[in-house]
Amino acid sequence: MKLTKEDRYIRRRLRQARKQARQFYYCRKYPINSKKIVFTTIEGTTGFSCNPKYIALELLRRRQDLDLVWLVDDMAKEFPPGIRKVENTLQNRAYELATAAVWVDNSRKQLECRKRPGQFYFRYNTLVLV
Repeated sequence: MKLTKEDRYIRRRLRQARKQARQFYYCRKYPINSKKIVFTTIEGTTGFSCNPKYIALELLRRRQDLDLVWLVDDMAKEFPPGIRKVENTLQNRAYELATAAVWVDNSRKQLECRKRPGQFYFRYNTLVLV
């Protein structure tokens, strides 16, 4: 049976995801920080934008005790005080997401992302509880 170009691509992506998922499992040794919320917009390619922006602004207004983290590809992007920018690399993404109580996103997560029991994931106004 000859594999199509699409089949080869899918198999390669799945191998890559399994390999990268190891980083998420490794980071499970760190405890979940109940005050940490990690934001991502369009998989880190945009800055402080879209629906997560308004959620973050409201949290900044209401709560000063939270650790608000934003995963970004371009560290030159501007963010308001109170939001910690983190470069969106595999290692940083795995650590920040594995140790956060809540994930806020406006796009799909990368294939390798692995949630832990008790973490909340907000996406497109949907709450997913594991």
